Amino acid sequence: MDPCCGSHRAGYRCAFLKWAGARGLPRPVCRRMLSLWRPNRYRRGDILFYEGNEPLSLYFLCEGMVKLVRAEGTGRRHILRVIAGADLLGERALLAGQPYAASAEVMEDSKICTLEAARFGELWRADPELARKFARHLALRLAEADEAACDLALCTVRELLSKVIARRL
Repeated sequence: MDPCCGSHRAGYRCAFLKWAGARGLPRPVCRRMLSLWRPNRYRRGDILFYEGNEPLSLYFLCEGMVKLVRAEGTGRRHILRVIAGADLLGERALLAGQPYAASAEVMEDSKICTLEAARFGELWRADPELARKFARHLALRLAEADEAACDLALCTVRELLSKVIARRL
């Protein structure tokens, strides 16, 4: 039972509505999007999608943790990012029409909603405000990636560690 919304299924909706990317979407768009999400529970170790596969769905993490992992040819795996709390997964590949650049592995029991790619495409074409919101979301992600790349190129290890600690506080 989710204390925010009063029921198990409503808890998924509550997480989506609290997500910063949903703020400002017209109510009809939110209602339509929420009606199309399929809520699921995933266990630690489950794989949402594999690197190199074509995107079939958009994922929304309502609760829990997921890591994005990229594999090297040598078999080594690198964690690109850890997603915790309300956020999207797989949106870049879906919007770009490209295979997933990493695999998504569930790190702890999680509540995750899926939205089929075809249904998302219908929403995307029907509502320009949704397209603007996703463009903004991707632009913010790109800014984060640019900052991280700049930090790696210009900061010392001590400075990088200081930034990580400061973000956690």
